Amino acid sequence: MKKNLLLAIFTFITFGASAQITVWEDDFNDADVSDWTLIDVDENSSNWMARKNLQISNEGLPADGEKDIFGTYNIDMSTGGELTPEENNWAISPAIDLSFYEGSGELIINAQSAIYGGTNFSLPVYISESSDIEEIMEGEPVIVNLVRGNNEGDFFEDHTIDISEYIGLEEVYIVFATPSNMGTGVEIDKVTVTAQNILDTKDVNITRFSLKQNPAEDYLLLSAGNQLDIANTSVLIYNTTGSLIKQSGFVTEGMYVGDVPSGVYFMVVTDGSTTEKLKFIKK
Repeated sequence: MKKNLLLAIFTFITFGASAQITVWEDDFNDADVSDWTLIDVDENSSNWMARKNLQISNEGLPADGEKDIFGTYNIDMSTGGELTPEENNWAISPAIDLSFYEGSGELIINAQSAIYGGTNFSLPVYISESSDIEEIMEGEPVIVNLVRGNNEGDFFEDHTIDISEYIGLEEVYIVFATPSNMGTGVEIDKVTVTAQNILDTKDVNITRFSLKQNPAEDYLLLSAGNQLDIANTSVLIYNTTGSLIKQSGFVTEGMYVGDVPSGVYFMVVTDGSTTEKLKFIKK
């Protein structure tokens, strides 16, 4: 299941708790990786995939385990034979918006090397501001060391990478590449991105519109700047799970939010050429 969590529990924000906020995660339980970009560089028709973790049947053939994972393998999944050439596959996450956060940030990868593939492999992980594979390859990866105690069983562990330098950016991508000499394969059970704090309302730089009152009650009273193309402007309101709950044009007399539960929300205002965002509180 994919989650784009724009903020955590409201009480954490109110009382300044130090716990990290989960911004985005994918646990692959829905077996849907259609929002990831999967690149089969070696063009052997084998790539990153969502499936059950690899097991071996009594006949010595690849079989399904019980965990929903995101994996890439250096074996033919129908015969178990080794692939040639060795895998060169890349997986690029959907864009992750970290522009409403500040402080430290972490990328947490729960992963293991697949069974019968050796005990120690290095998974290259890239954190990039671009989704272009050539630009990504120019960067330096962070190496995650996957250690397996023996050839069988589960050895999924959390591996944490500091991504504090990316907090505050609008587009960040998590990228996995296949390790060299990776043995059987690599399996990822969950990917999580966290941040320390939500950016305070007064720290958000808004130039094309303003919200006349914050916290708001029944209406969001908006004022447009000279640069905003009002006729082509949309206003979108997102709730605490990142779901769109309201959408309208730019209404100067006020956008009705009386039916919206109390809490913290994000408003996104776009005229097609520029997008600006604002956190607000609904009383």
